[in-house]
Amino acid sequence: MTGAPSSSCKSEDRKFDTALDQHMMKTITDVKYVKNRPKFIVFGDVNFQRECLDAHNALRQKYGCNPLTWSQELADLAHTWAEKLLVTGRILYPELTGIGDNIRLSTTVSEDHLPSGLEVVDFWGREADGFSFDAPKWQTNCQHFTQMVWRETEELGVARCWQSAKGVCAIVAFYRPGGNSNAPGEFRANVPSKSLSMLLEEGGGRPSSVPPPARQPAVAFSTIKRSTTTATVNFSSPSKS
Repeated sequence: MTGAPSSSCKSEDRKFDTALDQHMMKTITDVKYVKNRPKFIVFGDVNFQRECLDAHNALRQKYGCNPLTWSQELADLAHTWAEKLLVTGRILYPELTGIGDNIRLSTTVSEDHLPSGLEVVDFWGREADGFSFDAPKWQTNCQHFTQMVWRETEELGVARCWQSAKGVCAIVAFYRPGGNSNAPGEFRANVPSKSLSMLLEEGGGRPSSVPPPARQPAVAFSTIKRSTTTATVNFSSPSKS
């Protein structure tokens, strides 16, 4: 039987809430930032990060993984990279040591129609439909999903930037430690099975009999090397069934 949350868990949640709340308040009180910007857009910007983190953790709970905590350091790095992508107009991967990433470029008609945090996570999460849970391994078309549910990952920082001239929105999520390691056995150890997901949905949460994975030495990890650019960028979301 699952007991009440421990005081340490509550403390960690409060630490996350305080860090993100402070960032949100700093943003909405920045006169330079809010000048000539509608209030609903400003609040949309600062709420996007919270919604994105909440959606990540809802997905991770479904697969029995521990929740991610917020990292403003990663969020600031993500914002810088998202602005770079708006200039280049294509997806580029930074290949930061020890940090994983999920990146999306999409078109939007105006700043008040930007993708929400929930929509972004749902878009990446649908890759689970094509993942080989019985023989887990690196799959190009599932890399966003596997990074989101990677057991070893503990921190998330995300940013969303929009360029009106091109009507393009860049969304960058950074994760630490990074997932999608190609070291032997890492996908099986870090990507939960589909059967576990079904069990958790029936049971309503993470069963106490499922322990967190043992941490591995940092030297045992290596990340998948991807091309630094993509030839084409799909700006449309896949249709929902």
